[in-house]
Amino acid sequence: MSQELRILVAGIGGQGIHGFVRVLQQEMDEQGFELICARYKGGAQSLGSVHAECKVFLTKEQSNTQQSSQLIPGTLDILLGLERWETLRFLPFCHAKTLIVCDAFTEFPPGTKRQIGLPTIDSYFTQLDNPLICKDFNALAKGKGLSKSAVPVLLFNEAIDALGLKQLIEPLKTDTYELERKL
Repeated sequence: MSQELRILVAGIGGQGIHGFVRVLQQEMDEQGFELICARYKGGAQSLGSVHAECKVFLTKEQSNTQQSSQLIPGTLDILLGLERWETLRFLPFCHAKTLIVCDAFTEFPPGTKRQIGLPTIDSYFTQLDNPLICKDFNALAKGKGLSKSAVPVLLFNEAIDALGLKQLIEPLKTDTYELERKL
């Protein structure tokens, strides 16, 4: 296993990526892991795209070396997508084994009008060869009595479980009070 976990969180403005990264940093620190991260917020030119590039260092030796939070295209371990079109935008960061976990939420068209003859979002997702988990995480959060701000946490926990890392990284707490306090 690699000594670092490279994660990209993709979404659109207002989906709580910045709050999620704060929660992720605090939780990883409490578990004894170092996490470095850069957050990017696009303006009108990029249709309001927001994403965060994160690295979780799984060993002390790795965290002590000079590091950058920048992710190199083709090296991503996990792509967490809060919106399906934004998830597709960051496919160049993926390799064949990158785990993609995304919410079923789709805001189409992303800043443009729907044109007849364009492929559907589902047609793009069926063409992916990557391991893919796509669920209605908003509905899952609601079913657990959580707000939408819990969706990134649910995505992260799903990824950790799917990769078999539960023995190494504890799932993030999804307790309503804890999340609201941290976000």
